[in-house]
Amino acid sequence: QADAKRYLAGVVVLPEIQAGLNTPPFLLNGMTSRQASDLAAQANLETWPLDQFALKRRDIRGLLLGFAAFTEREIRTGVLGLAKALSRR
Repeated sequence: QADAKRYLAGVVVLPEIQAGLNTPPFLLNGMTSRQASDLAAQANLETWPLDQFALKRRDIRGLLLGFAAFTEREIRTGVLGLAKALSRR
């Protein structure tokens, strides 16, 4: 998780996680959840915009990232790709 925080610094705030299947980083770069998810998709990364999980609020800016089904190497590759994709703007 330390590497992920380092690569994504200034782009997202990655919450502390100890267990689970997903993590919800919140965007720091001014993008909407949908814009960030679309950029990630262009980099062949599947993410879910956090605002789609809210009933009334559409101002939530973040993504839901799954990590349970991936190896450490795949996660590292995904983090690097996400950092690059979200820094393009």
